[in-house]
Amino acid sequence: MNPEMDQLRNRREFLRTVLRAAALAGLAFAGVFLGWKSSTGTGEDASCGGMERCGECPKLARCKAPEAVEARRPERGMRP
Repeated sequence: MNPEMDQLRNRREFLRTVLRAAALAGLAFAGVFLGWKSSTGTGEDASCGGMERCGECPKLARCKAPEAVEARRPERGMRP
């Protein structure tokens, strides 16, 4: 065969391999990112991770659990 054709074929195979690896890496990154995002406790049904009191939780500011919303209220604990 022609050496130029062999070189062109090798370049195509190299580019195809690089693009496949990049696509696989992108899918892996997206999967890890989405898995990490869902486990950070920012969703409606997120668990508190075993904290006894919401006021001591480091995730209180962004938590959407009803108990956390109640704990963030300024009048909580104050009696008239």
